[in-house]
Amino acid sequence: MHFKYSVLAASMAAVLSVTGCNGSSSGNNTSTDGNKQPATLTQGKFIDAPVEGLYYVTKPSGKSGYTNHEGTYDLAEGDTITFYLGGEHGLRIGSTSARAITSPFEATGNYQKALNLARILQSMDNADDGAITLPDSIKAPGAAMLAALNEVQLHDMASATDLKKELNISDWVSEDKTLAHLNNSLKGLERGSKEVLTDWQRGSGKLFRYIDTTLTAQNSPTSEPSLYVQADKTLAPELFEATRGMSHLTFRFDKEHLAVLKGSNDSTLSESYAKYYLTCKAGNASNIFTHRESGFHECNSTQMVTTDNQFNLGNTFAYNLLSPEEVQTKDAQYPWDLLGFEGVFSCIANSSCSEASMTGFEIVEEDDSEEQDGSALQRNVNSNSYDAVTGIFTTVTKKTILSGMHKGRVSESLTFMYPIDDAEAERYVEFTGTWKAIETLPGCDEVAESTYVFNDKGATVSGARFYGDCAVMTVIAEPLSISYQELSDMDFWWFTTNGNGNDAKATLTQLNTTVRWCDDDNYQPGKACTNIKYNRWEYAPAGKNWDEGVLHRRTLDSNGNVVSTISFQKQ
Repeated sequence: MHFKYSVLAASMAAVLSVTGCNGSSSGNNTSTDGNKQPATLTQGKFIDAPVEGLYYVTKPSGKSGYTNHEGTYDLAEGDTITFYLGGEHGLRIGSTSARAITSPFEATGNYQKALNLARILQSMDNADDGAITLPDSIKAPGAAMLAALNEVQLHDMASATDLKKELNISDWVSEDKTLAHLNNSLKGLERGSKEVLTDWQRGSGKLFRYIDTTLTAQNSPTSEPSLYVQADKTLAPELFEATRGMSHLTFRFDKEHLAVLKGSNDSTLSESYAKYYLTCKAGNASNIFTHRESGFHECNSTQMVTTDNQFNLGNTFAYNLLSPEEVQTKDAQYPWDLLGFEGVFSCIANSSCSEASMTGFEIVEEDDSEEQDGSALQRNVNSNSYDAVTGIFTTVTKKTILSGMHKGRVSESLTFMYPIDDAEAERYVEFTGTWKAIETLPGCDEVAESTYVFNDKGATVSGARFYGDCAVMTVIAEPLSISYQELSDMDFWWFTTNGNGNDAKATLTQLNTTVRWCDDDNYQPGKACTNIKYNRWEYAPAGKNWDEGVLHRRTLDSNGNVVSTISFQKQ
């Protein structure tokens, strides 16, 4: 991989332009380390407009209640806050570390979920008057309302049809109006401490990992959106290991340079390109795949005409795999004074990064062409957030191409950036402990609750689960013991993949991956499969050890229909 300024700009500028990190560290700013809550918080606010009536539970302090007319909730230092719509047995929205301001983006960790949550909240009250008061039917829901809430999957507004009926709402607030309201509420809002983070500045010598992935893409307004697949367990093991993952860069903040370290790889194999690559490599992993500038693909110098049908994902899914040949082989240095970036890299260069300056929301239109001639106009909706407890900087983005050959293309992406101790090291979410799971099926009024206790060998599972028809819920009479290898062969694909001593751990990349897998009995990877399924995993980390967020899994069939949904949270 030959890393260029243009590549760095393309991968960073769009998602990081929102944060206002201008100026220097002089004046009234004070400094703190890069993973410390600068001030003790006793309260936070949930803001779309201020939302009254959201139920919340904090741990470990155990505070709970409903947000008041200012959106305020109580907390204690070190708490993680979980939000619900309709009380503790209603719709679990998500969890976040203690922070002064929580928006739908921090609560859900996902662009589409945040937008849909905001549409639901704004539809319950006139948000234009500066506040949202949830109705009594949500604060004290009856059985029908609870059933409707438990059917809601925030990624899909169609799942909220019964909720709309129970609320007696004719139509949800439109996406455009919702975004305009969010922009008015959040743009320019100070959302955290102004204390300078000393690790997040040039010359600190600190190492950071940057991971980025496109989650969905829609090539035109008339085409179907595709959910991107970052790992395919139907591939032969060697090919699976080589291609799974996301774009990742490792930075070191030197005094004069931004260092991009060897081992970084920001290249991916997407859509039809990936299908040709896999077709070539599936025959023999040592085959040489070449992409010509003319647009043709070659395998061992022979032009490829077709791709193997096993890599045809249909209209609902598309590959976005890591390109194993594009790993950076040596360190590269880029002078800070020549980079000229906005956003987080600007505040790093100016030694002015803080929780407040790294957290923001903005809708921007810009020309991404070098000539600035209007040939590459794009509209970005960006939400950036620095979590002072986890030390993670997160960006969720929706990009719409407004001109050029890709006009009309819409994509959603997710980025994490966080400190690491060593260039070869990784940060993990530790699963050892007790996790509560809540499972739902489309169209079912019931929910199935179970408990997973992870130990050094695997997990024991007790409680209830669905098996097929939603009318049949089987109670597990005796706890089931499942090894980590068995879990890895099933839904929990990351177990046993992170090296010795890390069987019970997962990376943020692994917990935010869409995985293609085979549900045939006794399936052997690399062979034909008759029952393809997809698991979409989503996790927004919370808490000092990153393990207090809500882990979501959607299982979909090959046509993109949701088969089941389950969420996990550590107790």
